[in-house]
Amino acid sequence: MGPLRTDRPLESITEADIRGFVTLLRSQGCSASTINRLVRKSLSIPFEKARKLGKLKFNPIATIDPEKGETATRDTFTPQQVARLVVVADRDWAGAILIAYGCGGRLLDIANLKWSGLDLQHEIVSFRERKTGRAAIIGLHPDFIDWIAQRSVPDDPDSYVFPSLANRSSAGTNGLSKAFEAIMERAGVKSRLIRERNGGRSRSLRALSFHSFRHSAASAVFNQAALKEITRRVTNHAGSVVDKYIHQDLEAIRGAVALVPRLPK
Repeated sequence: MGPLRTDRPLESITEADIRGFVTLLRSQGCSASTINRLVRKSLSIPFEKARKLGKLKFNPIATIDPEKGETATRDTFTPQQVARLVVVADRDWAGAILIAYGCGGRLLDIANLKWSGLDLQHEIVSFRERKTGRAAIIGLHPDFIDWIAQRSVPDDPDSYVFPSLANRSSAGTNGLSKAFEAIMERAGVKSRLIRERNGGRSRSLRALSFHSFRHSAASAVFNQAALKEITRRVTNHAGSVVDKYIHQDLEAIRGAVALVPRLPK
């Protein structure tokens, strides 16, 4: 709205002002999803709270239609591509790739996984998703079990499984995402460009990235109705997570991850 309008009363902000802000975001190259998140979610919250407190008669964002844009179609890694990634990656990255291939976990969740989250006896992994706050329990893929079997379990259960990846940002020149892109390049795994950077806040988007593991067979398995119900019941991971499950639950978790194919040797 510009620096000259910062002193305007809240109730003076109209739908026209909001539409002007949307137009500004478009000119900066923001995608439809980014605009909807900034306007219809983040910006709408204080206006809606003010309305409920009686400070506004209506929320000026309520009548703004959501932005429509083309849905970016991401690709998925083939088992052959994953095998090539593992070959060129260092130890921690190889393990992170293998567990992501089996469970479809997000990059930061995987990078900051602790040994306390691994139950090797029952072949499951548990963690709380940073993005959603939801607890997840997923079966360990056989290829990751083979990898972890070659590692020694530390005395401290709160130590990181992938120490060189833990506590690092996903973005930035030295971030985890760029590091994974470098692994893809070394492995000769090409990724088509979905959206080119267009200035402002817009960023280039490629069809293959670490997030693509969530769109693979593992992601489909993770979102099965049965596993959603199991995840919903998990509220606390203190102590042994196995105590919170009946035998059938564990069998369902392990059976689901078995649907993800083994990697070629």
